Amino acid sequence: MKNGEVLQLYETLCRISDNKELTFGVRVGYTMVKNKAKLKDEAQLIHNMRHKIIVEAGIKNDNDELIIPKSKIDETNRKINELMEMDSSIEVEKIDINSLKLNLNIEDIEGLLPMLYEKTPE
Repeated sequence: MKNGEVLQLYETLCRISDNKELTFGVRVGYTMVKNKAKLKDEAQLIHNMRHKIIVEAGIKNDNDELIIPKSKIDETNRKINELMEMDSSIEVEKIDINSLKLNLNIEDIEGLLPMLYEKTPE
């Protein structure tokens, strides 16, 4: 998995687990909770590194807001993209997409892709 996928998957699992209207079977729920726990530290590290890149490039304006000067936007984006494309050693447990008996939006499905697979008919 790429760092960007780690971050996206973790954020999606957080969003889904916070939705009290969604219910999961025991196996699916357990796998999601286990993957979320596995991803937490790595996602925080990636988030911190991205923040560090932004802070290093940014300057504070009069309202104490961090602004990235136009002259540094391309370089900052390049560094963030490089960080997101780096390979992560995190391995997540997979879930058969057919076992998800949920109505998820496209954004959530896309975020879960690194941990989904589809069984081929026998």
